[in-house]
Formats: sequence, structure tokens, C-alpha cells
Amino acid sequence: MDRGPREHFSSLAKKQPIRSLAASFDDYNMEETSDDQSLLSTEEVLPLPTLPPLPEEPNRGNFSANCGVAIDLPDGERIMRYFLKTDTIQLLWSFCYSRLRKSERNKPLKLTRMIPGQSKTITLEYESNLTLEQSGVANSLVFATWE
Repeated sequence: MDRGPREHFSSLAKKQPIRSLAASFDDYNMEETSDDQSLLSTEEVLPLPTLPPLPEEPNRGNFSANCGVAIDLPDGERIMRYFLKTDTIQLLWSFCYSRLRKSERNKPLKLTRMIPGQSKTITLEYESNLTLEQSGVANSLVFATWE
């Protein structure tokens, strides 16, 4: 786990339209045919970042060691899972990406939580080594949005 999802997606080359050979001859007053445009493609499949594997969900009865976290996904779905309070933020990221559709896994996410009674939000960085309890995520609601 050298890099998180944010660095992974930012390190990828941005989609650039491929310039056809005929278009590169514009300087020489050559014309481009319509057949050349049909060969151009900007579709690209981005690989899923390396995320830690999710361990088995802990027993829900042990409230001194476990915590529940609810997550509002970008598509409006709310999911919930129990974690150990000593689990790190990276497992939360793994859980979010595991619940996304395969077509959505190439988009970078942003995880935030609200501070009760304030209008301030806290971004949960993938690189953070904080546990769920230390970060204040234990037994709370997290919002997942597209960056």
C-alpha cells in the first residue's frame, strides 16, 4: 500500500483524444477522410487501485471492541458494516470500493464525515494510519462522493 486511490488516479494519464495521422498532415494541406474518425477511440480501462482485503465482519455483540459505520454511496445507496475499532481507514476505503459497480470503480472517491453541531466536514484520507476510533468514524455516518 504505497499509494492511496487519490494518488493512483492522479498519476494516470488523462484521457487525450488520439490525433489521426491524417489530422497531423493539416500543415501540408491534406484532407482527412471520414473513415479516419471511425478508427479513433478515447476509451480506456483504469485498473482498480490496490486496496487491503476486507477481513470477516466481527461479531456484533462485542460493543467494547466493535463499531458500526454507515456509508452513503454516490448513487444514494446507504450501506453499513461492523469493523473493529482498531481497524484503519484503509479498510473503510476497501469496503466502499467493494460495494461500487464495476463501471464506477475507475472513478476516484472522496470520503468525508460531518462534525455534529458544526457545518465543518473532515476528509478521510486513504494515507491516514488512524484507526476508526481515533478518526472519529466509529459509530457514525460517512459520505462517499465522486471527486
